[in-house]
Amino acid sequence: EFPEPLIVTKSASRSHVRTILWSDSDREKANASLRQLIARIHRVEQTSGVILLSMEGEAVGLTPNCRVDYADFLLAIDGQDADPAVKSRCATLGALWQGVLLEGIAFGEAALDEWLEARREQMRQSFLEASRNLLEIAPSTEHADAQWRLAGTVLEIDQNEEAAYRSMMRTCMARGD
Repeated sequence: EFPEPLIVTKSASRSHVRTILWSDSDREKANASLRQLIARIHRVEQTSGVILLSMEGEAVGLTPNCRVDYADFLLAIDGQDADPAVKSRCATLGALWQGVLLEGIAFGEAALDEWLEARREQMRQSFLEASRNLLEIAPSTEHADAQWRLAGTVLEIDQNEEAAYRSMMRTCMARGD
């Protein structure tokens, strides 16, 4: 489990991050790994000119202007995106799916790479489950197009996803196609 406080509240203690990412390592090794990770992030900051991390004592955080679309994604899959309208929820969920989490990124450290691979699959499954829930709602003229687009996105991820096909068939029937 990734340190969700860092994503949602944008701050977590160093010890919490160490525990999550390097629970199998002794404290000294975990501290060294965290320092190396922070150094890598600082190099990215220097190269990109964008400051991502704020460090205050034991707290590691994201800068206030650092928007994390993953946090928006978590809210959308939990149905907490503040909009009860099916059309809007379908559009939001579809827009937030940008593909595989950190695609092409490998940390070169087994614990982090294993965490990232597990998180990628968890994110994919969470997206599919939230999409299934929205696609199971009977289509109406108001949200049928949004469901159709979401179903298309789902099928790009998993061509065997039956809920997407069922939703598209219901939409065709509702339209008289």
